Parts: sequence; structure tokens; C-alpha cells
Amino acid sequence: MLVMKREWEREDLIDQWTLHAEERALLGNKTGATRSRVFRELRKELEIEVERSTPRLPNIPTEEEIRAFYQQVWQARKFADMILIKTLFYTGIRVSELVNIRLEEVDLRQRPAR
Repeated sequence: MLVMKREWEREDLIDQWTLHAEERALLGNKTGATRSRVFRELRKELEIEVERSTPRLPNIPTEEEIRAFYQQVWQARKFADMILIKTLFYTGIRVSELVNIRLEEVDLRQRPAR
């Protein structure tokens, strides 16, 4: 049976928790998921609890807010903005994907984007 040491000196902690060259070599080709699993098992073994923050849900605008926003864009009469907003609303595309679309990637006759 393994007995856990409960009293540690600072130097002992540093020595135990510092990755040495041969340990770094073992972890060097591992994925992030494998490393996470190693540390998760280590925390479990040492009975270390990690506080998890509660995930926040995205703020979803109401239908009224969407209408008001769309109306403002429409009244501004900026064609490029209207195209961007319509594309966002009607396709569900992510903003990061939308800003990276190039004109040559859009088939204006059949309307799919590659």
C-alpha cells in the first residue's frame, strides 16, 4: 500500500513536480487529452478537488431585438452591411466563417458557398 506524504518541504515539492528531461521526453509526443488524463488521475490519487466554473449560456436576442437590429441596418441603406446581416440571419454561419468568405467561393446562381 502506498502511504501519502502529507508534510512537504518546498524543495521536495519543486523536485517532485518539476519535469526532468526523461519525463519531458515521455510526455513530449502525447496529445493534450492524454496529458489532461494524466493530471486528472493524479488529482484523483492525491484527492485534490478542482473548482469548476459553471458554464455560461450564450445571450440569445429576442425576436423583437432582432427585428429592431435588422430595421436599423435596413434604414442605414448600407448594402454591404445588409448582405452580411442577411447571411448571418438566414444561414446560421459563424461570424468568423462569414468574414473569411471570398467572393470567388460563392456561386451566385446556385447560391452555395464552397
